[in-house]
Amino acid sequence: MARWEKRGKTSYRLIVESKKPDGSRDRITETAHCRNGKEADKELAKLVVAVEEGTYVPKKLRKQQQQQTAETEHALPDLPKRYTLRELVELWERNYASNPNIMSENTCYNRMVYLNGYILPYLGDKYIDEITTIMLVEHFNFLRTEKLTKKGKPMSLNSMSYLHTALKNVFTRSIEWKLLKENPMVGVKNVRESKYINKEMYYESNESEEIIKRLFSLPLMWALFFCLAIIGGFRRGEIVALEWTGVDFEKNELSIVKTISRKLPLIGFVERNPKTKTSKRTVIMPVWFMHLLRLYQVQWEEAKEAIGYAWEGGSRQYLFHAGKGLPISVTAPRKRWIKFLDYHRFRFVTIHGLRHTMATMMLDEGFSLKVIQDRIGHANLASTEIYAHVTKSAQKSVADHFEKLAPEKFGTNLAPIN
Repeated sequence: MARWEKRGKTSYRLIVESKKPDGSRDRITETAHCRNGKEADKELAKLVVAVEEGTYVPKKLRKQQQQQTAETEHALPDLPKRYTLRELVELWERNYASNPNIMSENTCYNRMVYLNGYILPYLGDKYIDEITTIMLVEHFNFLRTEKLTKKGKPMSLNSMSYLHTALKNVFTRSIEWKLLKENPMVGVKNVRESKYINKEMYYESNESEEIIKRLFSLPLMWALFFCLAIIGGFRRGEIVALEWTGVDFEKNELSIVKTISRKLPLIGFVERNPKTKTSKRTVIMPVWFMHLLRLYQVQWEEAKEAIGYAWEGGSRQYLFHAGKGLPISVTAPRKRWIKFLDYHRFRFVTIHGLRHTMATMMLDEGFSLKVIQDRIGHANLASTEIYAHVTKSAQKSVADHFEKLAPEKFGTNLAPIN
């Protein structure tokens, strides 16, 4: 039995009565707000259907459910996901490092190689909020002493500095993304924090002169390659990317318009614009160098003609190719350079250090930092100021300058040394 009772102007009581199996009666009441009896009939019909189908929920239970829903809606939000260092590095690569407007493809690749090789195997499964500064300090000390490289040696200072920069960048992004409040790398000292280069990173003028003499015991291609670094100040990737179209024999000029980074899997050689806008530059070379370069061009053209259809360079004219026209690998010069140094027993300085060598030689000759900046292709003078150190020859020049102030030249007799 179902009916409704009007309780007020728009208030109706809906009543549904039914007989239970035990013979007793079950009475269900609900209040509905309707404009008239017709609407009340519709609401009553809905209530009857719900009772018969078993979907009716009593008022008391509905109230409890509403309270639970309200409590859930006003409850504190779930705590943010805790990331492991491995997950953070994946986020960093996907949302930051892989952006070509932020980082070159080659730099991204190199940093991932370092992180995957020296950080993630040891700290990758730790939550980033558990990684402390002292934990990282101890890990970098471990890398400095343990023989983990392919050659069975500890990491070099340059490699450790590169790894430090990469990991610090990862944690810096975690601060920006509100995943951490503090960067644990801030207290980890970078082994290359000094603003100025040190004497281990370049050759003194007398050393560089001897090296240039010995360079021409190498095949002409390699002699010219290393000369471009030591007297032209070119970066290795800039030399690898040089083409004959960028050589002007009349003006003795070489133009840098591209650079080539390492060969990446499935991609091949990565050719891109130089490091900065000012890296696109024209450098005037000595006459003797251009004469040797002309001789090398003759050899280059003869070799290309001899190869014939096996030429793989197409229309490209890389000065330093691997034999069939494609540019040499950026790792090949380093291997050749190390063999050269070992054979002649010169102390080791990297190929990039030859740029530093050129800058120090120019300083010794009295050239300004601005002139060095233009030749070396730095974007700003602050970058060139790393060469504002005093070389041994410069120190000697200063000492020679003050020799004129010797007391005996002014008639002052010095007491003998007992």
